[in-house]
Amino acid sequence: MLEGVDYRWSSHLSYVRRASGLVNVEFILNTLSTNTEQARAQYLILVGAAVDKLEYSVENEQGKETQKTLLQAKMEQSPAKLTWEQLVERITVEEEISQEKLVGKCRIRKVVAARKRLIYEALERDLMTRTQLAKVLQIDPANITRIYQELANN
Repeated sequence: MLEGVDYRWSSHLSYVRRASGLVNVEFILNTLSTNTEQARAQYLILVGAAVDKLEYSVENEQGKETQKTLLQAKMEQSPAKLTWEQLVERITVEEEISQEKLVGKCRIRKVVAARKRLIYEALERDLMTRTQLAKVLQIDPANITRIYQELANN
């Protein structure tokens, strides 16, 4: 059975051909760039990098894991410029929590960990200052600094 971009049920063609229909390509493309053309170009670069790697071949026993690892590594090498809203959306989807819990007051461990990640990534990407983050998240600015330093040192 073929896997990856050649797989019959892959959504790859929806991204390449700009086809509308069953697949909502805009969500994924918006995580790469707010400009549609730049997002498609970034998508093709990511997919091309994965396809060009020998480990991506169908013969590989760890095909899906390797594909995921390669795409993550490529994303980490060239992180796309995200807006605050896109970052919040991405973290809520990846961590499977609601946006209200993420930016509101909540003591559930999973939410606290996601909020720490949000703080770290927002500061790393220069989306907001520490003071702005403190206001949005209703957290003391000193705690923002402490959380950022804690994650930066790990």
